[in-house]
Amino acid sequence: MLLPIILHKLPTSHLAIWYIFLAISAAISLLDFGFQSNIMRNVSYVMSGAQKLLATGIDSEFKEGKEINWTLFWSLVSTAKRIYSYISIVVFFILIIAGTYYIYTVTKNFQDQSFVLYSWILYLLVSVVNFYFYYYNPLLLGRGLIREYNITIAFSKATNLLLSIAALEIGLGLMGIVIALFISVLVDRFFARRFFNKGIVKEPEKAKLENLFPILWNNSWRIGLVSLGSFLILRANIFLVSSFLPLSVAASYGLSLQLLTTASSFGMIFFTAFIPKINSSRLSQNLLNIRIIVARSLLISWTIFILSTVALLILGNLLLELIKSKTHLISNLDLLFLALILVLEMNHTLFATLITTKNSVPFVKPALISGILIVLFSFISLKYLKLGLPGILVSQFVVQLAYNNWKWPVVGLKDLGIGLFQLISLPFSTKKNI
Repeated sequence: MLLPIILHKLPTSHLAIWYIFLAISAAISLLDFGFQSNIMRNVSYVMSGAQKLLATGIDSEFKEGKEINWTLFWSLVSTAKRIYSYISIVVFFILIIAGTYYIYTVTKNFQDQSFVLYSWILYLLVSVVNFYFYYYNPLLLGRGLIREYNITIAFSKATNLLLSIAALEIGLGLMGIVIALFISVLVDRFFARRFFNKGIVKEPEKAKLENLFPILWNNSWRIGLVSLGSFLILRANIFLVSSFLPLSVAASYGLSLQLLTTASSFGMIFFTAFIPKINSSRLSQNLLNIRIIVARSLLISWTIFILSTVALLILGNLLLELIKSKTHLISNLDLLFLALILVLEMNHTLFATLITTKNSVPFVKPALISGILIVLFSFISLKYLKLGLPGILVSQFVVQLAYNNWKWPVVGLKDLGIGLFQLISLPFSTKKNI
């Protein structure tokens, strides 16, 4: 909803810088090192009655009906707070040194360079504050508070939308968007804290809280490396495009990638919402429940993504012209190619995430190797072969199709003990309530 206003108000050069801000933010999110999903999964285990947590796998002695171990829960909370306070300090120093240097280099020919740099400094502070309170997300989701989590996001996004529109209308430009984002982060954390404190047993006063970092770290570093690979696969190319191609191309590519990635994320909402349910079903070994969730998730995600892609191909640039956008989408052929890449990415990501609910991460090396190869091939295609944007898309498509796109769906289906066609027919053959 905000994007049309940004496209109308921001010049192409500032839009490209905004996408660089977002790409840097995505790079910095790698410092989460997979703690987010790992904490969420372990909170789900505890809320389902697990009395102990393991570094790998699931407690074989688990029995349904046990009371929640609140000391173990608060040990998780304490460990999560400590982890994210340390990460936020690291984020600050990386952004203030490396991030500022990069933004300064990219904008050295800008007449309003100082304005962009001030906007960047505020943006890095937003990133630090966001990371400091990042632990609330997995705690809410792990407890199954999906409704409360989404209400928090709704209030935050509404604040961001309204303030950004106001800021752009009065001419604050890039700085106004960052100010609105800062305030929305504070709103997000305010509501997250309120929802988190509802319906839980208070931390025992004299309880000896366990340091669960070693247990969390065992799989978190693996997920962290997978996240690094994912960043190299999907996000690193924006830096290459902005370095080797005109900023107008970088803006068009960033816009197209954002819209298709949003469609992918929207398609995955159903699956993401039911991850805590899958985690608890793993403990109780309810395989049918997991099959139904995955089947419905696949059908929903495919439908939403395909319809979104068709809409973009037919109406995308027409709508951009209607709102007098200074930036347009990449060509229809490139857009269709990018959509194919992202739908395959979305598909194997769903199955890879399913695999992690077993407290196992077997795809570290493939993700890293794929990411490195994509960046390498993209660099060669831009610098030496002069293939432009199509060279980047071909690099990503070929590398991912060679392994990840087919490997993890095959492993996921084998884990579920069912074929693909049999799986996607499940929602039509059963009305089982999940």
